[in-house]
Amino acid sequence: MQKIFLHLEPIEPSAARSLQEGLGETLTVHRLGIGAVLRRKPGTTNPIESCLSTVQRVARNVKRWRDGNQALRWTATELLEAEKKFRRIKG
Repeated sequence: MQKIFLHLEPIEPSAARSLQEGLGETLTVHRLGIGAVLRRKPGTTNPIESCLSTVQRVARNVKRWRDGNQALRWTATELLEAEKKFRRIKG
């Protein structure tokens, strides 16, 4: 793993960091023997990115944040809304 990281870092540092960040989880999924369909679905960051973009879109429309608790409530509400758009993983 370290060898791949060192080779990739000068070429594309962002990709090298992503590889370093996610490799442990990827290997765990393989060791658990999870089927190909289930292995592929949680392996992407698309659901996370979708949630964050939903929260970001709503947060952009808030003109005045009163306190940290208000920000947490808005974030939780938007994550619950984003959850409704998720699809069930088959398999």
